[in-house]
Amino acid sequence: MAVISGINSMGEMMENEEFLDMKQHLVNQISERKKIYDIDFDEKQLKLFDRLKNNIEYRHEWAINQMDNNKDVLDIGSGNGLFCHHLIQKGFSAHGCDISSNAIILAKEKVPLANFIEADVYKLPFSDNQFEVVTSFQMIEHLVEPESAIAEMYRVSKNMVLLTTPIERNLIDPLHLHFFDFYQICDLIEKAV
Repeated sequence: MAVISGINSMGEMMENEEFLDMKQHLVNQISERKKIYDIDFDEKQLKLFDRLKNNIEYRHEWAINQMDNNKDVLDIGSGNGLFCHHLIQKGFSAHGCDISSNAIILAKEKVPLANFIEADVYKLPFSDNQFEVVTSFQMIEHLVEPESAIAEMYRVSKNMVLLTTPIERNLIDPLHLHFFDFYQICDLIEKAV
């Protein structure tokens, strides 16, 4: 029998059953969170996007200004496809992925020129270095394992990963699992790559 091992959050080695139990717990958490996002992605969320539109568009413009034109860009946690829409308007080849099947359906309807797929950020169904740029806006704070997700983003990126996350603890969102300050984000990225 092969020994399956891993390292827990305390840096201690785990083997076989303990590791498999932890892995199954993580899979269950991801499945539960996917259900929440599928249910929550409705007209109420679209109204919230409209309210926050200026802030969102500022982030999108910032990201686009960091890129060379006509490149393949993957947006992870693409939601309703708004960033992919902005990318297409600027001449980029846009691809989006999200854990929510409802978000993907909506994005395909709203942005038919982009490619959207339902995907797990921890196991992206893309080749190494497939995209010039990978983006993720306001998503990593929702993840159980943000470091693993960032490592996966770097795996599929040839050139650049651009991500944003709230840095204020006073934003109350029950779906935020983490709050990062600038130094924590830097540490997280350094560990991931």
